[in-house]
Amino acid sequence: MSIVSKINLLQDNAGTPGEALTSTQLASGTTFWVEIQLQDLHINPSGIISSLLNLKWDPNSLTATSLTVTNSLPLLRSENITTGNARIGGGSFPEGGIGQA
Repeated sequence: MSIVSKINLLQDNAGTPGEALTSTQLASGTTFWVEIQLQDLHINPSGIISSLLNLKWDPNSLTATSLTVTNSLPLLRSENITTGNARIGGGSFPEGGIGQA
């Protein structure tokens, strides 16, 4: 497959993402950001113009409070959280001047 994903845990700096966290910095009650990056690794990459992710976690260990999809994917946004689940997505149409790959 020519698309890879990377998950980063970031410090919470008064409501904005900060530096990367290490596993030793995560303790019960810690507020942090989860950043999911997708990258196109094709020989001639054109970028990723849409994505839909379904995330699951143990609701006894983690509480999600909000979701944010990058402004690069303004079309067909999906930001939905339920207990232990999240569905996030978005798309772009760079050729039409809407968002970016």
